[in-house]
Parts: sequence; structure tokens; C-alpha cells
Amino acid sequence: MTLLPALGVRGTLFLAVGANLAVAMLALVLGRERLDADDAEPEPEHGVPVSWRTIRVVWAGIAVSGFAAMVYEVAWTRGLVQVFGNSTYAFTTMLTSFLIGLAAGAWLAERRLGRIGDPVACFALVEAWIALSAAGASACLEWLPGLGFEALKATGGEFAPLLVFQLGLCILVMLPTTLGLGFALPLVAKLSAPRVGGAGRSIGLPYAWNTVGAVPGAIAAGFWILPHWGVGRSVVLAAGLNLLVAAAALRAVPRGSRPLRPVLALGVLCLAACLKLAFVQPDPRVLSAGVYSTSATS
Repeated sequence: MTLLPALGVRGTLFLAVGANLAVAMLALVLGRERLDADDAEPEPEHGVPVSWRTIRVVWAGIAVSGFAAMVYEVAWTRGLVQVFGNSTYAFTTMLTSFLIGLAAGAWLAERRLGRIGDPVACFALVEAWIALSAAGASACLEWLPGLGFEALKATGGEFAPLLVFQLGLCILVMLPTTLGLGFALPLVAKLSAPRVGGAGRSIGLPYAWNTVGAVPGAIAAGFWILPHWGVGRSVVLAAGLNLLVAAAALRAVPRGSRPLRPVLALGVLCLAACLKLAFVQPDPRVLSAGVYSTSATS
């Protein structure tokens, strides 16, 4: 929202390349200043023994979750275009929300992992939460243009305050989902560590499986799912995939420690939001109102 107007496409790309080179040089300097640490990690004090079969189920689940995350990204970008009336602002908002949520979710996971007794059961809960929050956030998109008009009146038609309000509001709507996505990967790394050995493998393998799902998810969402199903039903499909992952992870948890009630409660609420998305189509004139509110301030 600032770099492109000021520097243009080429200047912004050169700035990004320079930032990457600076990070690379910093990493080289820091790498020379510290000794190589032992890559092996101690067996965690908390948690239950996890079989290889459960590890494979969770890795497959994180791959499916990566597929669903890409569907959310593409669908929300398309939905936010109707709120902002501009694809650059829409993509920037979606990406900002994802990056904030992934970082904050990973930070939260780092602080809470030591207190989690059964990471597989927690993974099932997180996937159910992602499904519910994503469906709920998508159901709220149709309210954003109306709130934008209220902000337009409150700011007296000033473009910058309106844009900041819309950006913050959209980020808050999507943040619960992205927090769950950010929490899931460190969680999978934690439960993988005792079996695969070492920080490198326990982190790298879950991220690799997540990417294996994300690549076809991005392609399918942009070229097939969204054009054929629309924003609402695309999110319903992705939320259904997250619920399937939650069910598979729940099945891998021993019967006595399965968090059935919380997962079922999240699933029922998610189903209600999905029914709204699938069968109650928002008024396209309301969704397109963001185009007019943006052009009115230009």
C-alpha cells in the first residue's frame, strides 16, 4: 500500500531482493559466530507415546490442512476484492492476516507446548477450530461493506483512515483461523520429534508435508474450485477437509483421552456456518458496495 505507489513494481522488487541479501549476509555472520549445536533433541517430558502410524496420519493431515489453507487464501482474496474494490489491497490484507496469524500462532504454540499432554488430541481440536473460524469468518465477509460505509461517514470520506479501518477489521476477522494454522505446525513438529529425531527432521518433515498439500491447493483453488464453486462453497469445501483431518486425528487418540465433546461442539458450529455459506447467498449488490466506498474517497 506504500511501496508500490512510491517505488513502482521494479523498485519494490529490487528492495525485496536487497532485503533477502541482507538477511542472507546476517545469517552467514551469525553462523560463523556460534558453534554447531547438537541437532538431537531430548525426549519431551510431557505427552504420550506416538506410534509411526499416528505420525503418518498427522503428516497426511497437515498436508490436507495445507491444501485447505490455500483455498482459504484464494477465496478470501476474491471476497476482499469486493470489500476494498481493489485487488492489491485485498491481497495485501489477506497476506498480512496470514503472516501475523502464523507468527502469533507459532509463538503461542512455543509457550504452550510444554503443557500439552496429548499433542494428537490437541491437533484434532486445532483443526476443528480452523474449520469453524474459517467458515465463520467467511460468513462475516458480507457485513464488511456495510461497516466500511459506516467508517466512511465517521471519517468524513478521508481515504487513509477508511483504508486503515478496513484493513484492521478484515485482519481481525481472519486472525482466528490464521492463529490456528500457525499453532498447528509447531504442534506437529513436537509430536514428531521423539520418532524422527533431531530438530531439523522434526520441523522439516511436517513443513514439507504441509507444502506438498499447499501447492496443489493453490493451483486447484485458483483454476478450478473458486471459478466453479464461488467463495462461499469453496470455503465450505476447505472447512470440510479440516474437519476430516480433525476426525482422523481424533480416531488416532486412545479412547479414554479423546476430546469428543469439544471437537463435536466445534464441528456442529462449523456445520451451521457452512450451511449458511452453501445455501444462503449474500446480496451481490451489498458485497460490491466496497467498490463504491473506495471510489468515493479516491
